[in-house]
Amino acid sequence: MQGRSARRESSFAAEEANCRHWLSVEDLLVIQYLLPHAEIDLPTAAEICQQHDRKAREGLHRLEGRYQIVEIHRRGKVTL
Repeated sequence: MQGRSARRESSFAAEEANCRHWLSVEDLLVIQYLLPHAEIDLPTAAEICQQHDRKAREGLHRLEGRYQIVEIHRRGKVTL
């Protein structure tokens, strides 16, 4: 299962790079976390990205707005 998730993530990253959309390491960490998990919250995103909440929130909003690959829910959870 882990191999399939990694292939899916690298395929997505390659597609985005071909479109000149560069994903940050933090973007990839969040995506990698979300593949086996149903959702992520801000404190978890900040922890795995080793960032303050403000920077992690900006990254999650970038993934929602620019890439449209996550959805931010009212209760503060983020899903693919």
